Amino acid sequence: LPVGCWTHTCHAFDILNTKVIMFKDSWRMSIKDVLPEGETYKLLKSHKVCKVARCIAFHDVVDVQGEPHEHH
Repeated sequence: LPVGCWTHTCHAFDILNTKVIMFKDSWRMSIKDVLPEGETYKLLKSHKVCKVARCIAFHDVVDVQGEPHEHH
């Protein structure tokens, strides 16, 4: 799995649950057979893997045509 230094984290405030959470922003490689990170978290949770962070939301940034944003 390609990894790099494009991941950034910061504190964020969850207004619905009134608590501080960790916000993670990262660029991912869009590769056909590699699951997006959020899907990987869901898969791990479905198999009851312990000590894995809970992912409450994830999505790709898309352009005005609905295509994934690409950085060149």
